[in-house]
Amino acid sequence: MAWAEKRGNSERPWRVKYMGGKLTRSGFATKQEALDWGRVQEAEARARRWNDPRKGDITVAQWIIEWSQGQDLAETTVQNYTYMIRAFILPHFGDRALSSLDALEIQAWEKGIRARGYAPSVAAKARSVFGTILGDAETAKRLASNPARKRRGRGRQDIHAAEDAEESLWLTEFEVLSAAERASMISGRPDEFVEIVLRAYTGMRGGEIRGLERKYCKLGSIRVECQLREVDGVFIKAPPKHNSRRTIPLPPFLTALMSDHVKRVPRGKCDCHGNDYVFRAQGGPHLGRTNFANRYFRPAVDGLPVPYKDRPRLPLLVNDQGRLVIRRGRVSREWMEDRAVACWRPLVEGATPHDLRHSHKTWMIGDGVPQVAQYERLGHKMAGIDRIYSHVAPEFRQQLLDGMQKRWERSLRARARKGPSSVPVLQALLEPYLGPWELSSQIPPIGGATILTMQTAQAV
Repeated sequence: MAWAEKRGNSERPWRVKYMGGKLTRSGFATKQEALDWGRVQEAEARARRWNDPRKGDITVAQWIIEWSQGQDLAETTVQNYTYMIRAFILPHFGDRALSSLDALEIQAWEKGIRARGYAPSVAAKARSVFGTILGDAETAKRLASNPARKRRGRGRQDIHAAEDAEESLWLTEFEVLSAAERASMISGRPDEFVEIVLRAYTGMRGGEIRGLERKYCKLGSIRVECQLREVDGVFIKAPPKHNSRRTIPLPPFLTALMSDHVKRVPRGKCDCHGNDYVFRAQGGPHLGRTNFANRYFRPAVDGLPVPYKDRPRLPLLVNDQGRLVIRRGRVSREWMEDRAVACWRPLVEGATPHDLRHSHKTWMIGDGVPQVAQYERLGHKMAGIDRIYSHVAPEFRQQLLDGMQKRWERSLRARARKGPSSVPVLQALLEPYLGPWELSSQIPPIGGATILTMQTAQAV
């Protein structure tokens, strides 16, 4: 039976003894408040639902150390959790006892992260990680309930609607071809052209592209067996996401393109894994996710270099031979503009390399490919009864390949109408679609001005 006693003259002087006097709790303002609290503890103990409140006296920082020792997570997940804990959770709650946490306080903390200029997805991720940590504290009987748990449907729905709208980017087949051509012009080699086309026409993830070994490139197919995860600048070989090992059939054009690429890339094993990878960085074995996007893909689709400190984002310039005018040494913008005749227009501003995977999914839907074949292609698993009763028939795969081949040929015809390419690998592909060339004046001479000439093509 619980009983209370007054100790001292502070604002909260009452202490309760409960569990036969074996346990005590101080800090109550009135005698009745102390008794009520002690009786609730004894009732919970009789119902076998009682959590020893002393276990909740551990601080959040101490519990995270204890909690992390029992986690078995992927390297990228550990990296994400570590960032959220270090940047958001520990600065605000690190020295707080678990038992002192309040749901309204955590809700205000999440709102404060957004108010500091972070994206709503970052704030939601921080709360999700905190909820996972406190959920395990609840399981370990250190908390009676999880104050970071967020009920479904609560919160501002307009924030989530805005996030969904940002995920709708995808590229047409002609935009993919143009982005691949531009990326190759930036890098000065065909590897980036082949990689972007491969991503768009297979739906492979970036880590799967980086981890593609020569031995898994067969004539007419690619075997996805592993991926290279980038964790703090270190590349770790791991199974594909969700263990989605699969064989991806290739349309005829991509079979020839990959065959030429594998022959062109010299054999060689990287020092970190001892494997012969098909796609490598210039001067190094691997190119990171951010480096590929910032150096090649985003400038290609935006027509502008990526933002960097206070550097102005000026359009990328092209000379009269269709080649990119690249700043070499300490040359001025005026020097570059004197040698340029045009600049790149944006293709799909804000697109990322992962949007090529979205594009592939969109293309399959447009070509009427059955859903079960779409899931197999992307390495997803169907849910429910469809997973058991749906199978990929050979004609489904053939329908998919035929659709991809038609899209590729359509993009080449559209590109041929714009003339030849300065990228050798693309120019060889355009040859069957290009007719004779002629020089025609577009501006008549006025007052002794030089006659400007422009090359035009007759596409077939």
